[in-house]
Amino acid sequence: MAAIETLDRTIKAGEPFGAESKSALRNLIATVTVQPAPAGANPEISIEGQLTKLIGGDHFPTKKTWGVRW
Repeated sequence: MAAIETLDRTIKAGEPFGAESKSALRNLIATVTVQPAPAGANPEISIEGQLTKLIGGDHFPTKKTWGVRW
């Protein structure tokens, strides 16, 4: 997958936040789901990528976060 190779190359080159890295990462993300939360609580954010859609199931660890910046 070209996006994975691009992301790997740009990270190894020390440019993880450059435009090319961002574009490659966007190509790997299929959906971002934000679950509403009550006032004062942090929303739950789920990210699903292309690999998950292609092979199905939970073959890779998933990460859910509540109002935290990665």
